[in-house]
Amino acid sequence: YKVGIGLDGSVVYSEEITLNPGTSQVVSYNLTTASLSSGVHKVSVGSLSQSFWVIKPLFADKRVREAFAYAFDYNTYIKDVLKGGAIQPNGPIPKGMFGYDPTIPTYTYNITKAKELLQAVAKDYGFSPDNPITIKLYYNTGNAAREKACLLLASAINNLNVGIKVEVISLAWPQYLNMLEAKKLPLFFLGWAPDYIDPDDYLVPFLHSVKGVYATEISYKDPEVDKLVDLQSQEFNETKRFQIISQIQRLVYNDTPYVWTDQPVGIFFERKWLSGWYYNPAFAGNYYATISKPKNVTNPDVIYVETIGEPQYVDPAVDYETSGGEVLQNVYETLFWFNGTSATDVIPWLAENYSVSSDGLSYTIHLRKGIYFQDGTPFNATAVQYSLERAIIIADPNGPAWMLGPIKGAEALMEKIWAGNATQADVDAWKAQKPIEVLDTYTVRINLDRPYAPLPKVLAFTVASIVSPSYVEAHGGVQIGQHNDWMDKHTCGTGPYMLESWTPGVVTLKRNPNYWGGPNGNIHPKVERVIIKEVDDPNTRLTDLLSGQADTAYIVRDMWPQLIDINKWYANQTVVVLDQYKNDINAIGPLPTFDIDFLGFNFNY
Repeated sequence: YKVGIGLDGSVVYSEEITLNPGTSQVVSYNLTTASLSSGVHKVSVGSLSQSFWVIKPLFADKRVREAFAYAFDYNTYIKDVLKGGAIQPNGPIPKGMFGYDPTIPTYTYNITKAKELLQAVAKDYGFSPDNPITIKLYYNTGNAAREKACLLLASAINNLNVGIKVEVISLAWPQYLNMLEAKKLPLFFLGWAPDYIDPDDYLVPFLHSVKGVYATEISYKDPEVDKLVDLQSQEFNETKRFQIISQIQRLVYNDTPYVWTDQPVGIFFERKWLSGWYYNPAFAGNYYATISKPKNVTNPDVIYVETIGEPQYVDPAVDYETSGGEVLQNVYETLFWFNGTSATDVIPWLAENYSVSSDGLSYTIHLRKGIYFQDGTPFNATAVQYSLERAIIIADPNGPAWMLGPIKGAEALMEKIWAGNATQADVDAWKAQKPIEVLDTYTVRINLDRPYAPLPKVLAFTVASIVSPSYVEAHGGVQIGQHNDWMDKHTCGTGPYMLESWTPGVVTLKRNPNYWGGPNGNIHPKVERVIIKEVDDPNTRLTDLLSGQADTAYIVRDMWPQLIDINKWYANQTVVVLDQYKNDINAIGPLPTFDIDFLGFNFNY
């Protein structure tokens, strides 16, 4: 006999069997649903048949992601919510950065198209107006613009009446990040601020299925994209590199793993008595060492800052968000850092000078002398080696350590750590490869697996902050693949400020009395303390700024018309403080950013 097993009318398996009278034989076939679409399917043998449902994760369906992209009203959001202070991105690379391709299309608001797409998939997922499903859309508490973006999208989807109800939920920043890392957010609104100013710092986090912080959190995986993301970072020819990046962006546009909502510009608000603040789009918040207050104002030795969010951690090896980053860039320092207001010009900082081998695989870095950590121990080549190795050995899968992957053997070791099977023998074997060599007390060599164009910019990011080895070892040391609970909440760097205390919602920085002065010897913290307070209510932040209780505060765009002439801003982004406040408030802008705001889909939901 010939037995044929059919699936949806096509034979997928056949077998010839021989049966003696009165006997039987089992014919088995393992049917996998990985390649099947959502919906009803039918398996058959001869005249017998059985129907079954395949229900896949909703956001794994490109049509659903596209529908949400069409349902977002970009123009209304940018004009009415962001007060004209943004443009619509066409992908993960912001306008103004190398790799931005203006020929990549953007999604436009098309509610008819959104409805057609969702109606087309409704039967596959079993939802309808009479049998609706609920999708929870999350944003971080205190961010009014993101709240309005979520409500705008929710309203659009809910009004389609197709059987999907979007519920908007806010979470405090630490809880939000924890839920995101645990992959428990089905749909979320978030922003990305650059670490190092290079397209690699967008392509890897958003798109690389192994090294990408957001790609792993949404379970996005495309082997072709992974290959191209790796390739572009090794290409020193800018024309060829641009072509690779453009190819990546076209693949991403067609797959729609994110909705790119806006690339904002900002305004910084401060009391007029502050001086010395300057803007760099690469900074994670404010750099306080150059800011001063006159002695004739209340509390001249304290800078009061009101913002949203607070650090998740203050360990540079694991923290990967802007609230913590602001603390880190004031407490710790890196081998390279940014030259004033330039976001693309990185200069030696703790390093004095460096050279690169002809094959691009080794960086020899000579260090500055006479610098001390806040515990009194000296900064030297051993500290550099310890700090970089430490970040790689901890290898937080949701942290920034992936950036150090080009260091010799680091990527392979971190992949083992991420898989949960790395041992001390693996770490010892990696160190034996001499990825980071101490040549003498003040000279270190970093060896790479491959030429890597953005390395100096990577070494300017907080993950490459140099920590005191003595301090870390006195408080738990380094464990493979694990956070150091003490270092998550305490610091010991060489920066102009020290972390004096951190209680829920309040970070206090204290001036480092022994700060070395920076590369030119001219950076001396002017103010004794900086108190950074999380204030979720935007009205309170505005009131405190106007009363002088806050020296600077994060003012949401909805409230800009209360401080500046909004008509002049709408006309040409000219910032003019209203007459009643011009003697009290400085409004500095427009401040172009390389930030990208986006809506993320959890492919497993």
